[in-house]
Formats: sequence, C-alpha cells, structure tokens
Amino acid sequence: MVFIVAAGKLSMIVPRRKKKYLLLLGLINTATLLTYFICIRYTSFSVAILLLYTAPMYVTLLSPMTVKEPITRKGLVALALSLSGLLFIVNLGAAASSFSNGGEYLIGITAGVLSGFVFGCEIIVIRYLKDDYSSIAQLFWYTLIGVVLLFPFGARISQPVLIDNTGMLVFFGAVNTALAALIEPVSGIFFDYTILHTPLYLNTVIGCIFILLGAAVAVLEKSPRVFGKYFKLQV
Repeated sequence: MVFIVAAGKLSMIVPRRKKKYLLLLGLINTATLLTYFICIRYTSFSVAILLLYTAPMYVTLLSPMTVKEPITRKGLVALALSLSGLLFIVNLGAAASSFSNGGEYLIGITAGVLSGFVFGCEIIVIRYLKDDYSSIAQLFWYTLIGVVLLFPFGARISQPVLIDNTGMLVFFGAVNTALAALIEPVSGIFFDYTILHTPLYLNTVIGCIFILLGAAVAVLEKSPRVFGKYFKLQV
C-alpha cells in the first residue's frame, strides 16, 4: 500500500472486472502458503519447496479445461519430468513407518502435494486476470485477503515471541515477496543442509533435477512466442 500510494497508482488496485476471481486468488494463495508451511513443519524445507514447484505439472493438466490451452509435446515432457521428480522425493518407506508416530510424514507429504496443486491453480487464475489487473494489483489483493484470513491466528502469538522474531519475519517476508526467483528450490536445499542440518539424500537431489527440468521445459515452451513478438516489434 505504501509503495502504491507513493507511486500515485491507487487507480490500478481499484476492483473492476472479475472481482470474484480476485477473491478466489486470495483464497488460493492463502491455501498455498498454509499447505506449504505444513509440509515444512512435518518433512523438511527441501522436500516442501520441491513439492511446491511441481506446480507446472498441474498447470499442464488443468490448462485445457480452464484457459483452453492444449497440451503440447513439450508440456507432456515437462509433466513426465515433474512426475518423475515427485516419485523420487516421496520416501514411501518413511510414509509407511510414519503411521506409528501419528502419520506426521504422511501429513507433510500430502500437504506438499496439495501445495503444488493449489499453486498450479493460482498460476492459472493469475494468468486469467493478467489482462485486467497488473501484477502489483494482484499481489496487493491476494496479500490483503491473506492478511484478513490469517490475522486471527497471528494475533494469538504471544508478544515476547513476536518481538524476538520480528526481524526474521520482516526479512523473510521481504525476501520471499520481493526477491524470490527460480533459484529458490536449489537454495532451499542448500539452506536446509547448511543451516538446519537436514540430511541430504540422493533421491532428493535427483528429484530436484527432474522437477527443475520439468519447470524449465514448461517455461521455455512459451519463450519462442514471446521472443517472436519481441522481434516483430523491433522490426
């Protein structure tokens, strides 16, 4: 809000068309965050962030039914790579043994898979709204809706805990919102290993490679069209 007011762009966040989809975007984004953090809590940062980035797989599956985009060969390749990565990451042995301790690992994996699916849905809604609302307007509304939904839970945090962690929360929020990039999955594994001392397994690395390749194929599929339009404009 401070940035928008300072830039004199209040008009860009005024709801016009597709208001119900703005609300839907806020609900979906909140669900993405919730399932993502549940997965972190019950598994690890590496597993959670990689499962979140299976979103392109779900976008490929849902696009024909939502934004009427057909599944291409590259889309199928991206789907196969992401699915292969997903199979490498999920530790079936740990999932089976987790029933003895309340099923925490299984809860985490389920939440992680859901985070990827919901994130995929979020990408589709963002794509649907892009002609009517700028990225800043979408960011403003889904953040505001998330704040309203989650405020009752945040208000329950004790004052000493909040004060002790305010610096880290502000840093995390700024980095996560403003500086997030495609290196996030890889950096997530790095910090998980170096700071949280979570064991790094070969299956996780292989799964990471497959998921990143799947995401890259999904992104590069759109690149020729984008570059083609750019060069036509230059000519």
